[in-house]
Order: sequence, then C-alpha cells, then structure tokens
Amino acid sequence: MGITNRAKDTLKSIDEKLWVNGSCRSTEGEKILWDRSALYYIMALFRAGEQEKAWTKLKEYSETRLLGDHVPYAVEAYPEGGMRHLSAESGLYCRVFTDGLLNISFNEKGYTVNGNLPNEIKAVTVKNIYLNGKAEEIYVKR
Repeated sequence: MGITNRAKDTLKSIDEKLWVNGSCRSTEGEKILWDRSALYYIMALFRAGEQEKAWTKLKEYSETRLLGDHVPYAVEAYPEGGMRHLSAESGLYCRVFTDGLLNISFNEKGYTVNGNLPNEIKAVTVKNIYLNGKAEEIYVKR
C-alpha cells in the first residue's frame, strides 16, 4: 500500500503472532489460516526489503500449500470453508513474484522494476510480460 512507517514492527508482529504452518491466521489465536493474508504478508516482506525472510516464507507456503498434504492451489480458508479454490488467491500468488520479488510498481509515467532478490537467486529473467499493454522482457540481477 506504500505505507512504510513502522513496516518492520508490523511485519515482525505478523510473523510472531499470525504466521503458522506456512500460512497466516485470520486473528491471533485463531485456528483458521488464510492464504490471502499469507500472500500479502510475503509480498510486504519483499517490498520492505526483507527478501531473505520473504523467500523463506514463500518457499514454506509453496511447499505446504502447493506441494504438501494440502490442495495444490491457494484456498479460501483452512480448515474452514471446505478449502474452496479461489482464483483471486491464485492470482495473488503470481503477484508475490511480480509485485514482491521483482517489485514492479506503476505510476502516472509508466512503471519501475526494483527487484528484491534473495541471496539464493542471482538473476531473474521474465519474458513476454505485459506491462502497460505492451509485451516486455525483464532481467533483474542481484
């Protein structure tokens, strides 16, 4: 959202009180996990310059939700909600990479790319990504 005051404290609080088992609780002490909250949290970590923590959380989320014993896509809520697939959350998973890892942002003049690559990733190339209605190629090197 572009609000950076106290970002580190806010993200620390989420990590300590809401993050569990590769996702985020809806409120402190709640058992229900929300993929939407988890994905926004990961994206915020990247944007706040916490790329190592963001990468760790993204891998944890991906291993738990997409490769683990859960369903292989973002869901409404777990264990509540019948684990319905929500396309918005699947789109949000993609935005973790575009808005978080690559830190693509738009303004009245166009867009900027300020990649936030963790140490594990030396470079990223994205081909045929549409930005402002035009196919582009992005190369980000740490």
